[in-house]
Formats: sequence, structure tokens, C-alpha cells
Amino acid sequence: VRKGEFQTFQHYFKQINLREILDEWNLQVNEAKTENVHVYLATKEEKDSKGEPLKDREPWRSNVSLGSKLGCIEDIERRCILANIAFNKYKNVWDRNRRH
Repeated sequence: VRKGEFQTFQHYFKQINLREILDEWNLQVNEAKTENVHVYLATKEEKDSKGEPLKDREPWRSNVSLGSKLGCIEDIERRCILANIAFNKYKNVWDRNRRH
């Protein structure tokens, strides 16, 4: 979606009364936690503010939704880090149990 198309989409999305739709399913929007994310794939020519290629490094890939990052690679890297933290936290307990 190009910029003009995205603005048209934003305008259309604002027209939708999301609350009414969600109320039908007894769901509520937590406005304090709601964020809008522009998900798109950058072209090879697009650059970031430092002049570096933006392809495969779009800002939306780092956003977290329902506990997962939106970018697959970013999510796997995050989960590996969390697993290492958990492993190191309980490493002493596991070592102690192996000795007995």
C-alpha cells in the first residue's frame, strides 16, 4: 500500500464504528493499550533516516501484539533471548538436582 492508498485506508477505517461491531460479540477495546501500526513491505530503494536500506527492517517488525513481535525473525530472536534468561535463572536448580 502506497502513501496515498494508506491515507485512503485510514480514512475508511475511521468511518467504521469498531465499538458497535465488537459490542455485538461482547468485546471491548482498551483505548489505553490500542495502537495503530502501519504494516507494509519496503521496496529495495527505500532508505531509513540514516540512508540504510529499509527492506526487511521496517519499523513495524518490532511491534509486539499478543506477546509476539510482528516480524517472524524478530519474534524468534526475542523468544531465544527470553529462553536464555529463563534457563540461566534456573540453571543452578537443575545442576543441583543432577548431582543428587
